[in-house]
Amino acid sequence: MNMRNKGSRRVGANERKRRELARQQRTQKFKNKSNLFMRLSFRLALVLVVVGGVSWAAVFAYKKVENNNFFVLKTVNIEGNRLLNWEQLIALVGVEVGTPMRDLPLDSISHRLEALPLVSAVQINKKWPFTLQIKLQEVQPLFNLLEDNKITILSNKATVMPTDVHLAASLPYVEAVDSIGLAEAVKFLNAVAKDDEYLYQNISQVIVHKGPLYFEVFMRDSQHKIKFSPKNINKQVFAQYRLLVKGLGKKVQEAKVLDMRFQGMAVAVNLK
Repeated sequence: MNMRNKGSRRVGANERKRRELARQQRTQKFKNKSNLFMRLSFRLALVLVVVGGVSWAAVFAYKKVENNNFFVLKTVNIEGNRLLNWEQLIALVGVEVGTPMRDLPLDSISHRLEALPLVSAVQINKKWPFTLQIKLQEVQPLFNLLEDNKITILSNKATVMPTDVHLAASLPYVEAVDSIGLAEAVKFLNAVAKDDEYLYQNISQVIVHKGPLYFEVFMRDSQHKIKFSPKNINKQVFAQYRLLVKGLGKKVQEAKVLDMRFQGMAVAVNLK
């Protein structure tokens, strides 16, 4: 009986030791995790402080440079002007050498240049410490307008361009009965020039008809006429026409009219 009691006490003591050791291990793990969390938090806070300090210093330095009257305009660089002369553009820019860089009115300069009939887009930037950089995209000749037996070259912005006999010979001719028809012709030819340059270069003449409005197009390399609708002008229609001409070949060439005004289909009229 006594031996069993002694044995029971030894088991109880071992169990208490095991539990105490487990408790100590859990406590140590918690302390280790807490210490790791504290170290990571400290490092993160340190990184944020450093980044914030660098950012603040950079902003401060930029503002100081921008507000320093030492940095004044010395050079104006203009790129992309083929039709407009440099002196005219400088006069429109309207800023003088010696103007502080921070005072350059970029938006006003850009608006003045974009208002020019021969300019379609403007990109303007300060190039520190002394330069104003201007990049122009001038309009492109789009077609010849036939009006009262007179030919006028119009741009992709529908503005009048200088007359050039050689240039006019390479452009399609447009006949439009009114300003609405002319505006639709500009949209049509801009779409063709953008989506299918080969097709655009092959167009000889465009006649704008009203009621309902459609385009009658004559090609340089064929005898047939093509009808396009302003409601159905896209890459797919141009590709469909190219495939018809290439796939059917002689049959399409023999047609007097190829009507492309219908979505997903074409109608050949007066086949021989």
